Amino acid sequence: MFSHSSATRMSDGVVAIAILVLMYFTSSYNIVIIPGWISMLLSLVSGVAMVLATKRVRTSPLLLCLFLVLCCNVFLTSIVTGDPLKEVVIVLSALLAALIPVVSVDFWRYCRIYTDVMQFLAGYSLVVYLLALVAPSFIRLFPGTYWRPTLETYNLGFAFINLRTKLLRNMGVFWEPGAYQTFLVFAILIEVFLFHRRRKGRLLILGAALLTTWSTTGILVGLLLTYILVIDKYYHSRVAIIRITMAAAIIGFLIGVIYFALPPELQYSAVGKIVVYLQSDRSQTTSASVRFDGIFYALRAFGRSPFLGVGQEGLREAVLEAGHTMATNTPLNWFATFGLVYGSVFLLATFCLARSFTAKPLVAFLVMLAILLSIGTEQYLRNPSVMVFFFYGLAAIGKSRCRPGGNQERIQWRCVM
Repeated sequence: MFSHSSATRMSDGVVAIAILVLMYFTSSYNIVIIPGWISMLLSLVSGVAMVLATKRVRTSPLLLCLFLVLCCNVFLTSIVTGDPLKEVVIVLSALLAALIPVVSVDFWRYCRIYTDVMQFLAGYSLVVYLLALVAPSFIRLFPGTYWRPTLETYNLGFAFINLRTKLLRNMGVFWEPGAYQTFLVFAILIEVFLFHRRRKGRLLILGAALLTTWSTTGILVGLLLTYILVIDKYYHSRVAIIRITMAAAIIGFLIGVIYFALPPELQYSAVGKIVVYLQSDRSQTTSASVRFDGIFYALRAFGRSPFLGVGQEGLREAVLEAGHTMATNTPLNWFATFGLVYGSVFLLATFCLARSFTAKPLVAFLVMLAILLSIGTEQYLRNPSVMVFFFYGLAAIGKSRCRPGGNQERIQWRCVM
Protein backbone atom coordinates (compact mmCIF):
# COMPACT_ATOMS: atom_id res chain seq x y z
CA MET A 1 0.00 0.00 0.00
CA PHE A 2 1.16 3.55 -0.65
CA SER A 3 1.66 5.85 2.30
CA HIS A 4 -0.34 9.04 2.43
CA SER A 5 2.70 11.14 1.48
CA SER A 6 3.59 8.82 -1.41
CA ALA A 7 0.03 8.95 -2.71
CA THR A 8 0.04 12.75 -2.44
CA ARG A 9 3.32 13.01 -4.33
CA MET A 10 2.00 10.71 -7.04
CA SER A 11 -1.19 12.77 -7.25
CA ASP A 12 0.85 15.98 -7.49
CA GLY A 13 2.92 14.41 -10.24
CA VAL A 14 -0.18 13.60 -12.28
CA VAL A 15 -1.49 17.15 -11.81
CA ALA A 16 1.91 18.58 -12.86
CA ILE A 17 1.93 16.48 -16.04
CA ALA A 18 -1.67 17.51 -16.74
CA ILE A 19 -0.78 21.20 -16.35
CA LEU A 20 2.21 20.76 -18.66
CA VAL A 21 0.08 18.96 -21.26
CA LEU A 22 -2.58 21.66 -20.99
CA MET A 23 -0.02 24.42 -21.59
CA TYR A 24 1.82 22.61 -24.38
CA PHE A 25 -1.22 21.70 -26.46
CA THR A 26 -2.83 25.14 -26.14
CA SER A 27 0.13 27.53 -26.01
CA SER A 28 3.30 25.96 -27.42
CA TYR A 29 5.17 27.01 -30.54
CA ASN A 30 3.78 23.94 -32.30
CA ILE A 31 0.17 24.98 -31.68
CA VAL A 32 -0.09 26.14 -35.31
CA ILE A 33 0.45 22.61 -36.63
CA ILE A 34 -1.69 20.88 -33.97
CA PRO A 35 -5.32 20.46 -35.10
CA GLY A 36 -7.73 22.41 -32.90
CA TRP A 37 -9.81 19.38 -32.00
CA ILE A 38 -6.71 17.56 -30.72
CA SER A 39 -5.78 20.55 -28.57
CA MET A 40 -9.24 20.71 -27.03
CA LEU A 41 -9.46 16.93 -26.59
CA LEU A 42 -6.12 16.78 -24.76
CA SER A 43 -7.12 19.80 -22.69
CA LEU A 44 -10.21 17.94 -21.53
CA VAL A 45 -8.20 14.75 -20.96
CA SER A 46 -5.73 16.67 -18.78
CA GLY A 47 -8.66 17.96 -16.72
CA VAL A 48 -10.06 14.46 -16.31
CA ALA A 49 -6.60 13.30 -15.21
CA MET A 50 -6.66 15.95 -12.46
CA VAL A 51 -10.06 14.72 -11.28
CA LEU A 52 -8.83 11.11 -11.17
CA ALA A 53 -5.63 12.15 -9.37
CA THR A 54 -7.30 14.26 -6.70
CA LYS A 55 -10.56 12.26 -6.45
CA ARG A 56 -12.28 15.59 -5.83
CA VAL A 57 -15.09 17.43 -7.59
CA ARG A 58 -16.33 20.44 -5.65
CA THR A 59 -18.02 23.52 -6.97
CA SER A 60 -20.29 26.27 -5.75
CA PRO A 61 -23.72 27.19 -7.11
CA LEU A 62 -22.39 30.65 -8.00
CA LEU A 63 -19.41 29.30 -9.97
CA LEU A 64 -21.65 26.85 -11.81
CA CYS A 65 -24.17 29.60 -12.51
CA LEU A 66 -21.49 31.92 -13.94
CA PHE A 67 -20.11 29.07 -16.05
CA LEU A 68 -23.58 28.44 -17.49
CA VAL A 69 -24.03 32.17 -18.13
CA LEU A 70 -20.81 32.18 -20.16
CA CYS A 71 -21.88 29.08 -22.13
CA CYS A 72 -25.34 30.48 -22.85
CA ASN A 73 -23.76 33.76 -23.90
CA VAL A 74 -21.52 31.93 -26.38
CA PHE A 75 -24.51 30.00 -27.77
CA LEU A 76 -26.68 33.10 -28.16
CA THR A 77 -23.97 35.22 -29.74
CA SER A 78 -23.00 32.43 -32.14
CA ILE A 79 -26.62 31.91 -33.24
CA VAL A 80 -27.11 35.63 -33.89
CA THR A 81 -23.76 36.15 -35.63
CA GLY A 82 -23.74 32.86 -37.51
CA ASP A 83 -20.45 31.49 -36.18
CA PRO A 84 -19.64 27.97 -37.46
CA LEU A 85 -20.59 25.13 -35.12
CA LYS A 86 -16.95 24.04 -34.93
CA GLU A 87 -15.94 27.41 -33.47
CA VAL A 88 -18.73 27.23 -30.90
CA VAL A 89 -17.69 23.74 -29.79
CA ILE A 90 -14.06 24.84 -29.41
CA VAL A 91 -14.99 27.78 -27.17
CA LEU A 92 -17.34 25.67 -25.03
CA SER A 93 -14.68 22.96 -24.75
CA ALA A 94 -12.14 25.58 -23.68
CA LEU A 95 -14.51 26.88 -20.99
CA LEU A 96 -15.09 23.35 -19.70
CA ALA A 97 -11.37 22.50 -19.82
CA ALA A 98 -10.67 25.63 -17.75
CA LEU A 99 -13.39 24.80 -15.23
CA ILE A 100 -12.38 21.18 -14.52
CA PRO A 101 -9.07 21.97 -12.75
CA VAL A 102 -10.87 24.52 -10.55
CA VAL A 103 -13.40 22.01 -9.27
CA SER A 104 -10.82 19.24 -8.83
CA VAL A 105 -7.67 20.95 -7.50
CA ASP A 106 -7.54 23.40 -4.60
CA PHE A 107 -6.31 26.88 -5.55
CA TRP A 108 -3.20 26.75 -3.36
CA ARG A 109 -2.29 23.30 -4.60
CA TYR A 110 -2.75 24.26 -8.23
CA CYS A 111 -0.59 27.36 -7.74
CA ARG A 112 2.14 25.37 -5.97
CA ILE A 113 2.28 22.75 -8.72
CA TYR A 114 1.98 25.38 -11.45
CA THR A 115 5.03 27.24 -10.12
CA ASP A 116 6.93 23.94 -9.96
CA VAL A 117 6.18 23.39 -13.64
CA MET A 118 7.07 26.96 -14.57
CA GLN A 119 10.26 26.79 -12.48
CA PHE A 120 11.35 23.77 -14.51
CA LEU A 121 10.40 25.38 -17.85
CA ALA A 122 12.07 28.68 -16.93
CA GLY A 123 15.31 27.03 -15.81
CA TYR A 124 15.39 24.82 -18.89
CA SER A 125 14.70 27.73 -21.23
CA LEU A 126 17.49 29.82 -19.66
CA VAL A 127 19.98 27.01 -20.28
CA VAL A 128 18.82 26.76 -23.91
CA TYR A 129 18.97 30.53 -24.26
CA LEU A 130 22.55 30.69 -22.96
CA LEU A 131 23.57 27.82 -25.25
CA ALA A 132 22.05 29.64 -28.21
CA LEU A 133 24.08 32.74 -27.32
CA VAL A 134 27.45 31.01 -26.93
CA ALA A 135 27.09 27.90 -29.12
CA PRO A 136 24.44 28.31 -31.85
CA SER A 137 26.08 25.51 -33.85
CA PHE A 138 25.20 23.12 -31.03
CA ILE A 139 21.55 24.24 -31.19
CA ARG A 140 21.51 23.42 -34.91
CA LEU A 141 22.12 19.76 -34.07
CA PHE A 142 18.52 19.56 -32.81
CA PRO A 143 15.52 19.08 -35.12
CA GLY A 144 14.00 22.15 -36.70
CA THR A 145 10.33 22.97 -36.42
CA TYR A 146 7.86 24.11 -39.05
CA TRP A 147 9.09 26.84 -41.36
CA ARG A 148 8.24 30.48 -40.81
CA PRO A 149 9.63 33.40 -42.84
CA THR A 150 12.86 34.94 -41.43
CA LEU A 151 12.91 32.45 -38.52
CA GLU A 152 15.26 29.53 -37.93
CA THR A 153 13.57 27.65 -35.11
CA TYR A 154 14.76 24.54 -33.32
CA ASN A 155 12.95 22.18 -30.97
CA LEU A 156 14.85 21.25 -27.82
CA GLY A 157 11.99 19.43 -26.13
CA PHE A 158 10.87 21.74 -23.36
CA ALA A 159 12.00 24.88 -25.17
CA PHE A 160 12.12 26.32 -28.66
CA ILE A 161 14.68 28.82 -29.85
CA ASN A 162 14.76 31.13 -32.87
CA LEU A 163 18.31 31.66 -34.16
CA ARG A 164 18.35 35.07 -35.77
CA THR A 165 21.16 37.43 -36.69
CA LYS A 166 20.03 40.31 -34.49
CA LEU A 167 18.44 39.53 -31.15
CA LEU A 168 17.89 36.15 -29.51
CA ARG A 169 14.78 36.05 -27.35
CA ASN A 170 13.77 33.46 -24.79
CA MET A 171 10.42 31.98 -25.79
CA GLY A 172 10.48 28.85 -23.66
CA VAL A 173 8.08 26.25 -25.00
CA PHE A 174 5.52 28.89 -26.05
CA TRP A 175 4.49 30.24 -29.44
CA GLU A 176 6.39 33.50 -28.92
CA PRO A 177 8.19 35.45 -26.17
CA GLY A 178 5.10 37.61 -25.64
CA ALA A 179 3.08 34.53 -24.73
CA TYR A 180 5.85 33.18 -22.47
CA GLN A 181 5.78 36.36 -20.39
CA THR A 182 2.11 35.81 -19.49
CA PHE A 183 2.79 32.44 -17.89
CA LEU A 184 5.89 33.79 -16.15
CA VAL A 185 3.91 36.72 -14.74
CA PHE A 186 1.36 34.37 -13.18
CA ALA A 187 4.19 32.32 -11.64
CA ILE A 188 5.90 35.45 -10.27
CA LEU A 189 2.64 36.72 -8.77
CA ILE A 190 2.17 33.37 -7.04
CA GLU A 191 5.73 33.37 -5.67
CA VAL A 192 5.48 36.97 -4.46
CA PHE A 193 2.05 36.94 -2.85
CA LEU A 194 1.19 33.34 -2.02
CA PHE A 195 4.66 32.22 -0.98
CA HIS A 196 5.65 35.69 0.26
CA ARG A 197 8.97 35.89 -1.60
CA ARG A 198 10.47 33.16 0.57
CA ARG A 199 11.78 31.21 -2.41
CA LYS A 200 14.11 33.90 -3.73
CA GLY A 201 16.01 31.48 -5.98
CA ARG A 202 12.81 30.71 -7.85
CA LEU A 203 12.00 34.39 -8.21
CA LEU A 204 15.48 35.00 -9.62
CA ILE A 205 15.06 32.29 -12.27
CA LEU A 206 11.54 33.39 -13.20
CA GLY A 207 12.64 37.04 -13.33
CA ALA A 208 15.65 36.19 -15.52
CA ALA A 209 13.40 34.23 -17.88
CA LEU A 210 10.98 37.18 -18.04
CA LEU A 211 13.78 39.63 -18.81
CA THR A 212 15.31 37.47 -21.53
CA THR A 213 12.03 37.32 -23.42
CA TRP A 214 12.83 40.96 -24.33
CA SER A 215 9.08 41.40 -24.66
CA THR A 216 7.91 44.99 -24.38
CA THR A 217 4.85 43.82 -22.46
CA GLY A 218 6.95 41.55 -20.25
CA ILE A 219 9.38 44.34 -19.41
CA LEU A 220 6.58 46.80 -18.63
CA VAL A 221 4.78 44.28 -16.44
CA GLY A 222 8.07 43.34 -14.78
CA LEU A 223 8.65 46.99 -13.86
CA LEU A 224 5.08 47.26 -12.61
CA LEU A 225 5.60 44.14 -10.48
CA THR A 226 8.73 45.72 -9.01
CA TYR A 227 6.76 48.82 -8.10
CA ILE A 228 3.96 46.66 -6.64
CA LEU A 229 6.54 45.00 -4.39
CA VAL A 230 7.61 48.40 -3.06
CA ILE A 231 4.01 49.47 -2.42
CA ASP A 232 3.21 46.15 -0.76
CA LYS A 233 6.24 46.37 1.52
CA TYR A 234 5.55 49.91 2.73
CA TYR A 235 1.76 49.77 2.50
CA HIS A 236 1.18 50.38 6.23
CA SER A 237 4.22 52.59 6.79
CA ARG A 238 3.69 56.11 8.13
CA VAL A 239 5.88 57.45 5.36
CA ALA A 240 4.41 55.18 2.67
CA ILE A 241 3.67 58.01 0.23
CA ILE A 242 7.22 59.35 0.46
CA ARG A 243 8.81 55.91 0.03
CA ILE A 244 6.52 54.97 -2.85
CA THR A 245 7.16 58.29 -4.63
CA MET A 246 10.92 57.93 -4.15
CA ALA A 247 10.79 54.37 -5.46
CA ALA A 248 8.89 55.52 -8.56
CA ALA A 249 11.49 58.23 -9.21
CA ILE A 250 14.41 55.82 -8.74
CA ILE A 251 12.83 53.18 -10.99
CA GLY A 252 12.13 55.81 -13.65
CA PHE A 253 15.73 57.08 -13.49
CA LEU A 254 17.16 53.57 -13.71
CA ILE A 255 14.93 52.78 -16.67
CA GLY A 256 16.32 55.74 -18.57
CA VAL A 257 19.95 54.95 -17.70
CA ILE A 258 19.64 51.26 -18.54
CA TYR A 259 17.69 51.88 -21.75
CA PHE A 260 20.29 54.23 -23.23
CA ALA A 261 23.09 51.84 -22.24
CA LEU A 262 21.48 48.92 -24.11
CA PRO A 263 22.59 47.84 -27.60
CA PRO A 264 20.33 49.10 -30.42
CA GLU A 265 18.74 45.65 -30.90
CA LEU A 266 17.57 45.55 -27.29
CA GLN A 267 16.37 49.16 -27.44
CA TYR A 268 14.28 48.32 -30.49
CA SER A 269 12.84 45.17 -28.93
CA ALA A 270 11.92 46.92 -25.68
CA VAL A 271 10.55 50.28 -26.85
CA GLY A 272 11.93 51.21 -30.26
CA LYS A 273 9.42 49.19 -32.27
CA ILE A 274 6.60 51.22 -30.71
CA VAL A 275 8.34 54.51 -31.52
CA VAL A 276 9.01 53.37 -35.09
CA TYR A 277 5.38 52.38 -35.50
CA LEU A 278 4.09 55.71 -34.18
CA GLN A 279 6.44 57.65 -36.46
CA SER A 280 5.69 55.56 -39.58
CA ASP A 281 2.70 55.63 -41.91
CA ARG A 282 1.46 52.58 -39.93
CA SER A 283 0.68 50.65 -43.10
CA GLN A 284 3.30 47.96 -42.55
CA THR A 285 2.36 44.96 -40.41
CA THR A 286 4.76 44.62 -37.47
CA SER A 287 4.51 43.21 -33.95
CA ALA A 288 3.76 46.71 -32.66
CA SER A 289 1.14 47.45 -35.32
CA VAL A 290 -0.62 44.14 -34.62
CA ARG A 291 -0.90 45.07 -30.92
CA PHE A 292 -2.24 48.55 -31.63
CA ASP A 293 -4.64 47.16 -34.22
CA GLY A 294 -5.83 44.68 -31.59
CA ILE A 295 -6.96 47.61 -29.47
CA PHE A 296 -8.49 49.83 -32.16
CA TYR A 297 -10.39 47.22 -34.16
CA ALA A 298 -11.63 45.34 -31.09
CA LEU A 299 -13.04 48.57 -29.65
CA ARG A 300 -14.70 49.39 -32.94
CA ALA A 301 -16.21 45.89 -33.15
CA PHE A 302 -17.53 46.19 -29.60
CA GLY A 303 -19.09 49.53 -30.48
CA ARG A 304 -21.03 47.88 -33.32
CA SER A 305 -22.58 45.25 -31.05
CA PRO A 306 -21.96 45.93 -27.36
CA PHE A 307 -24.56 43.56 -25.90
CA LEU A 308 -23.99 40.33 -27.82
CA GLY A 309 -20.65 41.00 -29.51
CA VAL A 310 -19.73 40.32 -33.11
CA GLY A 311 -18.77 36.65 -32.69
CA GLN A 312 -15.50 34.97 -33.53
CA GLU A 313 -15.83 35.32 -37.28
CA GLY A 314 -16.95 38.91 -36.84
CA LEU A 315 -13.83 39.74 -34.87
CA ARG A 316 -11.59 38.18 -37.52
CA GLU A 317 -13.36 40.18 -40.22
CA ALA A 318 -13.00 43.33 -38.12
CA VAL A 319 -9.20 43.14 -38.16
CA LEU A 320 -8.99 42.16 -41.83
CA GLU A 321 -8.98 45.86 -42.66
CA ALA A 322 -5.59 46.08 -40.96
CA GLY A 323 -4.19 43.51 -43.38
CA HIS A 324 -4.06 40.57 -40.95
CA THR A 325 -6.37 38.40 -38.85
CA MET A 326 -4.62 38.70 -35.48
CA ALA A 327 -6.87 40.11 -32.75
CA THR A 328 -4.37 40.17 -29.92
CA ASN A 329 -5.99 42.00 -27.03
CA THR A 330 -7.67 39.39 -24.83
CA PRO A 331 -9.55 41.71 -22.42
CA LEU A 332 -11.05 43.70 -25.29
CA ASN A 333 -11.76 40.51 -27.22
CA TRP A 334 -13.91 39.26 -24.30
CA PHE A 335 -16.23 42.22 -24.90
CA ALA A 336 -15.90 42.50 -28.68
CA THR A 337 -16.52 38.81 -29.39
CA PHE A 338 -19.25 37.87 -26.93
CA GLY A 339 -20.50 41.18 -25.59
CA LEU A 340 -20.96 43.03 -22.33
CA VAL A 341 -22.06 40.18 -20.06
CA TYR A 342 -19.28 37.80 -21.12
CA GLY A 343 -16.63 40.50 -20.82
CA SER A 344 -17.96 41.69 -17.46
CA VAL A 345 -17.83 38.16 -16.00
CA PHE A 346 -14.18 37.79 -16.99
CA LEU A 347 -13.37 41.28 -15.75
CA LEU A 348 -14.96 40.34 -12.40
CA ALA A 349 -12.87 37.15 -12.48
CA THR A 350 -9.71 39.23 -12.96
CA PHE A 351 -10.59 41.43 -9.99
CA CYS A 352 -11.29 38.41 -7.76
CA LEU A 353 -8.09 36.71 -8.91
CA ALA A 354 -6.13 39.82 -7.93
CA ARG A 355 -7.91 39.81 -4.56
CA SER A 356 -6.86 36.21 -4.06
CA PHE A 357 -3.25 37.41 -4.16
CA THR A 358 -3.62 40.33 -1.75
CA ALA A 359 -6.27 41.94 0.44
CA LYS A 360 -4.75 45.43 0.13
CA PRO A 361 -7.05 47.42 -2.20
CA LEU A 362 -4.37 49.49 -3.97
CA VAL A 363 -2.05 46.51 -4.38
CA ALA A 364 -4.95 44.37 -5.64
CA PHE A 365 -5.82 47.04 -8.22
CA LEU A 366 -2.21 47.13 -9.46
CA VAL A 367 -2.04 43.33 -9.58
CA MET A 368 -5.25 43.35 -11.63
CA LEU A 369 -3.66 45.93 -13.95
CA ALA A 370 -0.53 43.77 -14.29
CA ILE A 371 -2.65 40.74 -15.25
CA LEU A 372 -4.65 42.71 -17.81
CA LEU A 373 -1.47 44.15 -19.33
CA SER A 374 0.13 40.72 -19.45
CA ILE A 375 -2.75 39.23 -21.44
CA GLY A 376 -3.43 42.44 -23.36
CA THR A 377 -1.04 41.71 -26.23
CA GLU A 378 -1.98 38.08 -26.87
CA GLN A 379 -5.07 36.13 -27.89
CA TYR A 380 -6.26 33.89 -25.05
CA LEU A 381 -9.97 34.07 -25.85
CA ARG A 382 -10.26 30.28 -25.93
CA ASN A 383 -7.06 29.20 -24.21
CA PRO A 384 -7.91 27.07 -21.15
CA SER A 385 -4.34 27.16 -19.77
CA VAL A 386 -4.84 30.89 -19.14
CA MET A 387 -8.61 30.89 -18.57
CA VAL A 388 -8.21 28.49 -15.63
CA PHE A 389 -6.78 31.32 -13.49
CA PHE A 390 -9.85 33.45 -14.11
CA PHE A 391 -12.14 30.59 -13.13
CA TYR A 392 -10.18 30.34 -9.89
CA GLY A 393 -10.96 34.03 -9.48
CA LEU A 394 -14.68 33.35 -9.90
CA ALA A 395 -14.43 30.44 -7.45
CA ALA A 396 -12.98 32.86 -4.87
CA ILE A 397 -16.10 35.03 -4.70
CA GLY A 398 -17.30 35.12 -1.11
CA LYS A 399 -14.61 32.74 0.16
CA SER A 400 -11.41 32.87 2.20
CA ARG A 401 -8.50 30.56 1.58
CA CYS A 402 -5.92 28.70 3.66
CA ARG A 403 -2.30 29.76 3.38
CA PRO A 404 0.05 27.37 1.54
CA GLY A 405 1.80 24.78 3.63
CA GLY A 406 -1.29 23.06 4.93
CA ASN A 407 -1.81 25.12 8.09
CA GLN A 408 -5.17 26.50 9.08
CA GLU A 409 -4.31 30.20 9.33
CA ARG A 410 -6.93 32.09 7.39
CA ILE A 411 -6.60 35.07 5.10
CA GLN A 412 -9.43 37.35 6.12
CA TRP A 413 -10.83 38.68 2.87
CA ARG A 414 -13.80 38.12 0.71
CA CYS A 415 -14.08 38.87 -2.94
CA VAL A 416 -17.31 40.77 -3.22
CA MET A 417 -18.98 42.46 -6.16
